[in-house]
Amino acid sequence: MGSEFLSISHETHQKNHQGGLDDATEETQDKRMYAVPNSPSCPLSTIKHFLSRCDPAAKSLFNQCCKEALRCPSMYNTWYNVTPVKVKNFSAFMPDICKNAGVKRYTGHSLRSTAITAMSDAGLTDRSIMFMSDHKCEESLKSYCRRPSTVQKHTISSVLDKVATGNSSTSEALVPVA
Repeated sequence: MGSEFLSISHETHQKNHQGGLDDATEETQDKRMYAVPNSPSCPLSTIKHFLSRCDPAAKSLFNQCCKEALRCPSMYNTWYNVTPVKVKNFSAFMPDICKNAGVKRYTGHSLRSTAITAMSDAGLTDRSIMFMSDHKCEESLKSYCRRPSTVQKHTISSVLDKVATGNSSTSEALVPVA
């Protein structure tokens, strides 16, 4: 395809991935985020901008902010130093980031949940979602995808309408409408 993308070289410990840096599988290393040309919210452009403001010696993606840069960001090229943010601190400041950005309040877990639900609503297979989320079994995805999406609700309504009006047989009505 020739599209520019970013891939994950390793993942941190979480309940779905308990291995260390040496435990990276080929699948883990093949997770990609592609550029979205001409989009003001292109994920690749955003990551590139973020990384351009990090100390080049940093070993972690999320590091502590430089206090001087907080006071006057335009005067400093480096906004984040080499000291990683602790998990507890990240969890605490994530809602603050959302508030300051003027967006819905998110936590690290709600971002994960939102991403999984969005992938499910878009019609991605459980296998594809499991690949991105590192879930090991389909059963564990069910808690993220409990409710039908708006498109699925429209399909349900259309099916029931066809049954109620007699416009199709019952067996035809059970076929999802796109």
